Amino acid sequence: MSVFRREPAFVRAIVGPGERVLDWCEDAGAVVVASDRALYLSAPEPLRLPWDLIQNATFESEVLTVEGRAARGQPLRTWRVRLLAPRRVPDVVHERVRASILASHHVNLVSEGGARFVARRAPGASGPVSWTVTFRSEEHTSELQSRVDISYAVFCLKKK
Repeated sequence: MSVFRREPAFVRAIVGPGERVLDWCEDAGAVVVASDRALYLSAPEPLRLPWDLIQNATFESEVLTVEGRAARGQPLRTWRVRLLAPRRVPDVVHERVRASILASHHVNLVSEGGARFVARRAPGASGPVSWTVTFRSEEHTSELQSRVDISYAVFCLKKK
């Protein structure tokens, strides 16, 4: 019995060239592969989600829920995949998403909400940093947008 477990050829074929498979699982015909650069979901359509574009991921009641963007500039989406035998996939997803976060800062903007500024970079990459702003408020007014812009400028100045 080998200490090292090789993934099957069909799993290696899913990931991009030069990517290393960290873990994978297969349930009900769906394959989920976590590589060193992205998360691959095979159902309902094949999809590659780079780690730095995943905003949130949870695993609860045998369901992996991933919120993010398939590519820069695309709208935020949510994907759900049922994993009956998840192996280490949920842990790897959590580790990789956390590793992509360089900075995270919350700013209170109104009494019941605020905004979170997050700087991300793909783990192990030396490329550009992408920033996202997430509102945690029911209202979205020009005054709120102005506060966000000022808070973002102050946050950037503090980071220099």
